[in-house]
Amino acid sequence: MSGEFFKICRIRQDRSPLNKNPRLTWGFLFSRDRIKQHNGQEARPRPSEAKILLYVALAMKKPDPYWSSLPENDPGDQSRLRRMMAEFREGFAFLKPLKEEKVVSIFGSHLDKENDKEYQQARRLGQKLAQNNFVVLTGGGPGIMEAANRGAAEANGKSLGITLEFPNIEQDNDYMQKSVSLHYLFVRKVILAHAAQAYVFFPGGFGTLDEFFEISTLISTRRLHQKIPVILVGRSF
Repeated sequence: MSGEFFKICRIRQDRSPLNKNPRLTWGFLFSRDRIKQHNGQEARPRPSEAKILLYVALAMKKPDPYWSSLPENDPGDQSRLRRMMAEFREGFAFLKPLKEEKVVSIFGSHLDKENDKEYQQARRLGQKLAQNNFVVLTGGGPGIMEAANRGAAEANGKSLGITLEFPNIEQDNDYMQKSVSLHYLFVRKVILAHAAQAYVFFPGGFGTLDEFFEISTLISTRRLHQKIPVILVGRSF
């Protein structure tokens, strides 16, 4: 098997408050050769599925059974389902007073500081939206979310947040008039998507990209209105 097709790499997960016992994980980087190489010759054929499966089998150690990898205090699936349903009810109840309001959901990095360009842009945007009677809705965290909430609050507008229980990662900002705290990330994404008549995305990380592609997928699959505004801030991003 040619090394041009496969690279087996060891990926060490970063230490974080959510991963106190990082372990080495084996992964694959599969790449396809170009159809034409620079010298004009055709590229080699792609490996068969059988060879791919062989490489996966060779690289993997015996995986732990699912149940043996659960923590001792695991609440169980039924308890999780009840909590999910409770959070959906709480989230939609939070949105109910906004039924007749114009809402804009704003997404972006939680790492931006007050002097950063994007922070100032989000703050000004929050002010202008509030001045034009729009409700500003964010994830309620620091960075871009704080800036947008702050701008709306400074303009005496409605500044709301759908926060997440991330005590060691993401602290709630102080510029929300009302907020609701959720445990499950996917529930927060649903609530933020459901509430708004427009979406604004500032530069961010994996979370921002995840939310952007989810909104894009909902639009492309006609689960959201085809003409709902989706605004990306920053050409380089």
